[in-house]
Amino acid sequence: MTAPGPSSPAGGAGSSAWRPILRRRLAVVAGAIALWVAAIEVRLVYLQIFENADLLARAERQHERTQSAPAKRGDILDRRGRVLATSVDADTIYAVPSEIDDAADAVKKLCDALEDCTAKDRQGLIERLGTRRAFACAAASARRCRTDARSTSCAPTCSASVR
Repeated sequence: MTAPGPSSPAGGAGSSAWRPILRRRLAVVAGAIALWVAAIEVRLVYLQIFENADLLARAERQHERTQSAPAKRGDILDRRGRVLATSVDADTIYAVPSEIDDAADAVKKLCDALEDCTAKDRQGLIERLGTRRAFACAAASARRCRTDARSTSCAPTCSASVR
């Protein structure tokens, strides 16, 4: 083993020589972080003040864009050629419950336009549109039909994908 020298951390006259070096390194790192944070803040201010109108227009276009429906899919058959599932064209009405202030009034107007709402339908719509969800199906003209060997049962459907 060697004896500790004057600049070694184990002791000696120069054992505190590392402190100014550490302070300079910490100051450099702190300065670099401060510059990085300042650059991010300058960019955010620029976007919020100078690019605000353009960004709002882009967001509006993205939010309210129209998407074309893909072509009708073919039937799904079992190995004997019997239809297991088929595509059905449907007109569906969707709502954004978080933007509806009065669910009962919205349901009244919707049912007046559709002209075929029962009291049970109205109550179900009021419950669905009264929530604070981002998406709700209001009405669908398609029916989901299940056919098996014994019977055919149909129920109204309302399915969609939220993007």
